[in-house]
Amino acid sequence: MLDVNYYENNNFEEKQFKEEIDIKHIEKVISEAILSNDTVEHKKNAIKLELEKLALHKLDWSKYCFIEKNTYTRNAVILNDDFTILILCWSAGCKSKIHNHPCDGCFIVGIEGELKEIKYIQQEDKSLKETEVSTVSKGDICWMHNKLGFHKICTASENENAITLHVYHPPYNVCKGYDLDGKDYDLYPKFYSINGKKVEY
Repeated sequence: MLDVNYYENNNFEEKQFKEEIDIKHIEKVISEAILSNDTVEHKKNAIKLELEKLALHKLDWSKYCFIEKNTYTRNAVILNDDFTILILCWSAGCKSKIHNHPCDGCFIVGIEGELKEIKYIQQEDKSLKETEVSTVSKGDICWMHNKLGFHKICTASENENAITLHVYHPPYNVCKGYDLDGKDYDLYPKFYSINGKKVEY
C-alpha cells in the first residue's frame, strides 16, 4: 500500500495550488443552492452555478489528496445531512466499477489530470449498452444522475494520476454496481480520509 500525500509524488503544477480553501463558504453556498430549490433540475442548475463561481480547480486541495497504487481514494472534505463533498485521487490506470447514484445526482469537477467517463444504459434484457465516452479535464464540471443511466470513471492515461472533486446530494452509504450483463450487486464505498486524516478500519 502506498499512503502518501498526492502532490509529493506527482509532477503536477503544484506551485499554482496556492489559493486557500474557505470550507465554511463552500458549505454555505452549496447548502443555500440545495435548500432554496425544490426539484432535481433546479437544484442541479443552482449547484452548478455555484461550482462555476467557486473555481474549485484553482484551490489548494493537497491536504485532502492521498494516493494508493492501482486504485482511487475517497477523501471527505464536507460531510453533513444535505450533501457530501469528496476529493477523489485516481492512481494512473485505475477505474471505478460501473455504478448508479442513489441520490439526486453527482457533480464531478476536474481538479488535476484527466479522466474518462463512460456512460451506460440498461436494455430490455438487463444488459448494459455503452452510450457515451467523455473526458473530464481540469476545470470541467459534469453531472450524472440515474435518469441518464450508469457510469464508470477511469484515468485517461496509464501514466498520469488525476484528482476530481465530487458533490453528492443527499449523501449515501451504499449504491449498486453492475456487470455488463446487467447483474447488480451492492457497493459500500469507504472514506480513505476525513478532513485530511486517514481513517483506520
